[in-house]
Amino acid sequence: ANAGAVLPALKSKHAEVGAKGSSGAFDWQVALFDIKRPLSNIDFCDRSFSACVGQYDGSAVHRGAEANFQWASGAWQIGSGVTLLHARREGSVLEPLNNGKRPTNVPGAVIRANAAYKVASLPGLELRANLSHEGRRSVLADESIELPAWTRLDAAARYENKIAGANVAWTLGVDNVANRRFWKESPFQFGHVYLYPGAPRTLRLTMSASL
Repeated sequence: ANAGAVLPALKSKHAEVGAKGSSGAFDWQVALFDIKRPLSNIDFCDRSFSACVGQYDGSAVHRGAEANFQWASGAWQIGSGVTLLHARREGSVLEPLNNGKRPTNVPGAVIRANAAYKVASLPGLELRANLSHEGRRSVLADESIELPAWTRLDAAARYENKIAGANVAWTLGVDNVANRRFWKESPFQFGHVYLYPGAPRTLRLTMSASL
């Protein structure tokens, strides 16, 4: 009913407290956070197929904790990050049944880990591995459909050398080593659900050079 009208500026609230430290080869940081962000009723209007006044309707509240660390010693480098998230919708008048439910496309946990090893017998060669995990996420606002959690492993070998005075780096990698099939994301916009599949096993070869 108010097509083309400009809504008031969206104001979110963000509180965070954390700590970080370093001890020799080990670096770490932890944090607790609380984020409250207003939600519009645009998706509700798109689904209702009737005259609707665009406005803000409740908020998405994200509370959680995150921790990260990095360790390096000799030929090894290891890092990891974990985010645990409790997200809920609050204060909706138009869709009160969705209050207390998880916002769409928000996983409850995100984990990243990586490791790198420099091969002493072949200077310039580094072996790498990356692990990614994301928890379940809601596809629809009423939580009637969810995407399952997924885990992906990537691996690569990087070799650095000099050619004609230029620093050249070659990387041979395999993304999604186990060739897992999964849905990576499920954003909900304009009354529609968009499902993004994770890429299948992918072999890649890249080269970069710098003077």
